[in-house]
Amino acid sequence: MKLTKEMEALIEADNMAARQTRWELVGICEMDTARLLLSDPCYCLDDPSGPRGEQEIADYRVFTPDTSEVLAIPFRRGHMGAGIMFHSPHGDGAVEVWAKLDAKNRVRSVFFSFDGEKPEGE
Repeated sequence: MKLTKEMEALIEADNMAARQTRWELVGICEMDTARLLLSDPCYCLDDPSGPRGEQEIADYRVFTPDTSEVLAIPFRRGHMGAGIMFHSPHGDGAVEVWAKLDAKNRVRSVFFSFDGEKPEGE
């Protein structure tokens, strides 16, 4: 397929936006279990209108041994990819969440700060 000049210009503008990034503090995440879970919300919520009609991640307590490891969370059927869970080095509390945004405000990276550290380049 041959790209038109207009399509090429749109692709180049998108590429330029992706290269123009900045870090921004986007929020705080409170923890009551000294853990954070990174997952698609549709895998965690017991929502009958969701894409699967049931909670995809098995009982979280099964996957949270008393460890400082980063844990890969499987789906109910056993295959991996439902999420990642990790422990806070300080227990319960608040975590700063930073996002690297491009010129179109799309998230390119995420940084969790447990110690008030800022992302590199901020």
